Amino acid sequence: MNYRIEHVRDFLTVPPERLDACLSEFKVFLALTRTVPTSLFKVNAFEWIDDGKTNVDIKITLT
Repeated sequence: MNYRIEHVRDFLTVPPERLDACLSEFKVFLALTRTVPTSLFKVNAFEWIDDGKTNVDIKITLT
């Protein structure tokens, strides 16, 4: 199942029992995006794929 997070309220679409996993991957996403100069990209959303894996794949499209 995929969850697109564009606003804080979108986290409500994640099942409560999967929220910790989602937030854990979101934390990694934030840490990695902070390593790229903000002049190079714009963060529009975080898409979480609830696949049960512990890996994080990040796709950044440069502006």
